[in-house]
Amino acid sequence: MATMGTTPTGSRKKLMDRFTSPRHVGFWGIITGIATVIILVATLTSNSSSSNPVPPISPTPAVSVPSAPEPSQTSNGATPTGPPSTAAGTPLTHYHVTVAVGYGINFGSSPSAPVNLANGSQADLEYQGGVYLAVGTSGQISEPSVASPSYQACLNDTAYATKVIAPAAQSIICFTGHGIIASALITNFVTEPVQSLTFDVTVWKQSD
Repeated sequence: MATMGTTPTGSRKKLMDRFTSPRHVGFWGIITGIATVIILVATLTSNSSSSNPVPPISPTPAVSVPSAPEPSQTSNGATPTGPPSTAAGTPLTHYHVTVAVGYGINFGSSPSAPVNLANGSQADLEYQGGVYLAVGTSGQISEPSVASPSYQACLNDTAYATKVIAPAAQSIICFTGHGIIASALITNFVTEPVQSLTFDVTVWKQSD
């Protein structure tokens, strides 16, 4: 009996049968599917990167914060406190007031209402009744011979007194005391229904 050899054609047929067997066909199907997915993902990623570039991040601008102003200082380096002092001769107030017998007025930086002198009370200028104008315990009064009241006229008149006979209308009484100078120009005098004097009052700063 002659021995049958394997021909080249038979070998190729067996190799093709092996690759076309159901088991190998399934394996190559899986490999092909995986390759397709990888190619699809790579394509999508490439398109996304090219169509939507990431914008560059701009640096945050610096914010300028204004510094708080330094407190003002005097020439010697000390920080001033409180309002500046008022110069001598500066007008503080001006007003009209009517004072009846038994009342008085106080001189300051604001208008004074009549002060009742009953029960021992005192005022800078007191209308004590009769014909007398008197000063309280805080100053002195004088009668300058001038046509109109002024700070300088009252300052220069040093003929001080504590009590004067109430002068006629248009006369001036000056008061000096507790850091102020005041003039009280008598503008009216009446006896009915109550004896009273009306004053045009001006107050100036004299000193601290």
